[in-house]
Amino acid sequence: MLKSDDKDLIRGMCGLVDEMGDWYLCEVLCRRLCKIDPDVLSYKNSLSCALSRQGKYAQAEALDRQCWEVEKKTLGEHHPVTLISLNNIAVALSSQGKHVQTEALHRQCWEVKKKTLGEDHPETLYSLNGMANALSCQGNNAQAEA
Repeated sequence: MLKSDDKDLIRGMCGLVDEMGDWYLCEVLCRRLCKIDPDVLSYKNSLSCALSRQGKYAQAEALDRQCWEVEKKTLGEHHPVTLISLNNIAVALSSQGKHVQTEALHRQCWEVKKKTLGEDHPETLYSLNGMANALSCQGNNAQAEA
């Protein structure tokens, strides 16, 4: 087990193994970072990504929810970083086949982004696409195309 507390070294190693596609080792390194400094949300986000890439969607969702709750309180519900975490939850839910919940979260993101970024902004369109995909997965193709 890695015993180093050198965050720069561990982050560098994590980036390298991420590029190599070793999601398990990336998970181990991210867990080490979270243990060293549990309040750094970027470490939890990286761990969530490593878990998702291994198909551990429920664990990833739980971490994404933790990040989202903190970001809501510190940055506000409409902050772009907060919306990224909300989107990450939606993606984790979709991967678990929870398409009704996925649709609701993508819709929530889309509504906020539409007001703050505009209807044609790429991030707004990304949320709209996520919502349409969730609707399609529920068999609501007519709504998805609208």
